[in-house]
Amino acid sequence: MTRADGLQPGLAEPVAILPNEPAEMLSPASAAGFRCFADAAEFRRHVETGILNPETG
Repeated sequence: MTRADGLQPGLAEPVAILPNEPAEMLSPASAAGFRCFADAAEFRRHVETGILNPETG
């Protein structure tokens, strides 16, 4: 799953959740400007600390 306009369009960076993908898939997505996550728990932590409560991230 990708969100090229971020979770908050215009305010957040593009994100890509790539579960069950080999590690080498994260590099091209990252190089394309996406913040990449290998699993939902990692993405959830990012949302909770970086988006909803940025002073703790």
